[in-house]
Amino acid sequence: MSTAGTRATGALVRNTMWLAGGRVASQLMSVALTVVVARGLGTAGFGQFAFVGAVVVIGSVVTSFGTDALLVREIAGGRGDPARLLAAALGLQLLLSAGFVLLVLAGAGWLPHGTGGMVSALRIYALSLFPLAFTSVFSAALRGWERMDLAAVLGVVTAALPAVAALAALRAGAPLPTLMLCLLATQAVSAALGWRLCRVARPGFTLAAPTARAALVTMLKRAWPFALLAGLPLVSQRIGVLLLTLLAGDAPAGWFAAAARVVEGLKLTHYAFLGALFPLASRLGAQGTPGGSEVGHPANEWLARLVQKSRLVLLGLGVGAAIAASTLAAPLVRLLYGVEYHPAVTALRILAWALLPYAAAAPTALALVSTGHERVVLHAGTVALIVTAGLGAWLIPRVGVNGACVAVLAGEGMRGALLVLAAGRIATPRFAPDAAVYQ
Repeated sequence: MSTAGTRATGALVRNTMWLAGGRVASQLMSVALTVVVARGLGTAGFGQFAFVGAVVVIGSVVTSFGTDALLVREIAGGRGDPARLLAAALGLQLLLSAGFVLLVLAGAGWLPHGTGGMVSALRIYALSLFPLAFTSVFSAALRGWERMDLAAVLGVVTAALPAVAALAALRAGAPLPTLMLCLLATQAVSAALGWRLCRVARPGFTLAAPTARAALVTMLKRAWPFALLAGLPLVSQRIGVLLLTLLAGDAPAGWFAAAARVVEGLKLTHYAFLGALFPLASRLGAQGTPGGSEVGHPANEWLARLVQKSRLVLLGLGVGAAIAASTLAAPLVRLLYGVEYHPAVTALRILAWALLPYAAAAPTALALVSTGHERVVLHAGTVALIVTAGLGAWLIPRVGVNGACVAVLAGEGMRGALLVLAAGRIATPRFAPDAAVYQ
């Protein structure tokens, strides 16, 4: 291996370790939040909490508009002034957040099966999109600079604060709207911490307001494929909660959310590895395209080999995690959530096997985005969402929560197959012409 390859491997391992530690701690805090709320609110209350959370997560994906992934790629690849890139992304996110919040405020009262408490909780927690916009761009900057240690700190604190706030609120007997108000406050604290960590990573760093009015429009044009790219897989995962709430009720939505949270926890190592790989892949892609696509460039070839090895590693981890989850589903669900969540046992056994197509395709998807082929990944995500939504709408009225799980598994399998077939494009990077478009 070349000296550059050795350095890149060392950076990948080091950054993976930082992100893995941060992911483990963050997921433990997220699981703690889930357990605290599930036990404190009961099945129906937790279903309402899961619905509110799903709406806000989808809103966060919509309003971030893929700018976080775009920022990581552009900053790591040395394209554009980070201060102006971040300012343009933040301005776009805040505008979109305002639109989404207004939509929620006006439309929450029309939700079927929506109680007064759930409607109020949704309206309150939708406001968290504003501090989340700041946290999003600050986290993207830290990852683009490959300061994974600071990014890990931000992630852990962002996950820990809601768990602590929820425990305190529920012990005091707070209803769902008050709980969501406490969680909103924790998001503001996380945003302030993100700013401070960026100043640690780059002393004197500040956000530079774009000097051209077209900067936001340019960011919008550059980011829209990333917006759909980030949104489609998340909507495919959360659509189970949404469909179950609308078609089957709050309790089945709570069972599904409980099982899905465990599966998300099983992806800890995958997330850490992929988070470290993304800026590295973006640097390699930039080295391989000094004046456009350059077939056969050593950096591109090394990236393609790295993706192949990554797929084998993540598949091995996925198989082990799926077998463990299937075997231990009953005691795990009983330990975490209690006996009233028994239907989540079968749901967990089904959802766990979605780890395999995810692991097979994730390194390829990341490398395709890093080398300018994000629309290929977008196409695969669109097909997966159609499969998940259509199959879920058909199965949920027939078999309930297990139907939603089968739909998610089928959608993930379709996405994985399409991405693995497109892996050959990694060796031929392509990017839009580079210019001072954010000035």
